[in-house]
Amino acid sequence: MNKQVKRPIKVKEGDIFLVSFPKSGNTWLRFLIGTLYFNKKVDWLNIESLIPDVYVNSEKDLLSIPSPRIIKSHELYDPRYQKVIYIVRDVRDVVISYYYFQLKHVKGFNLSFDNFFNDFLKYSPWWENHVLGWINNQDKIRKGFLLLKYEDLINDINSEVLKIIRFLNISRTKEEINQAIKWTSFSNMKSLEKQQQYMNNQLKNTNHNIPFVRQGKINIWKTFLNEEQKENILFCYGKTLSKLGY
Repeated sequence: MNKQVKRPIKVKEGDIFLVSFPKSGNTWLRFLIGTLYFNKKVDWLNIESLIPDVYVNSEKDLLSIPSPRIIKSHELYDPRYQKVIYIVRDVRDVVISYYYFQLKHVKGFNLSFDNFFNDFLKYSPWWENHVLGWINNQDKIRKGFLLLKYEDLINDINSEVLKIIRFLNISRTKEEINQAIKWTSFSNMKSLEKQQQYMNNQLKNTNHNIPFVRQGKINIWKTFLNEEQKENILFCYGKTLSKLGY
């Protein structure tokens, strides 16, 4: 398992960044925010033209997108990002989701979960630097920083959507909000993935026996991790989990 390679793109005035540690709900957020912001149904075929991934698109393609751009990123804290929506997720669920991501996307990946889990913990400073780097520097992000928790989006998406709308300074009717929530439900995203996976460049060459959109549930770790793994991950991340209210 490798650390994220930094991609120093050219930042434009007015850019909005959707940032997270990998497997924390950023793709779901792209679908939801894209549908709300552009008032257009986001799917696996138009996502890169609406909310591009900084690692997938070339600098030329990114610069061709008119401002204000909304860009997905997994970067560590970058002081050039001046309007940020940051989504965080319980790392105990992240590690499980990350494992299935590797099984889906990495050809020949054959690590057991136990071995992957141990490798993940070796990079514990990266996770904490990522989350704390953004949270501890949020006052320096001059155009605004919105912290969202994956679990809050699951438990009370309507309240979280209102926060997003206010942060983006857009106006949407109750019907438009309800339609966006329905369109970006996990069941519909899973259905769209099945229909469009062979036409999406990031999905077509992956293991189609493993879905990208999996369960969309929280607290999977409680029954998935063994007691030793629970203790070890709490030892590594306990202070940060506590700070985040987990």
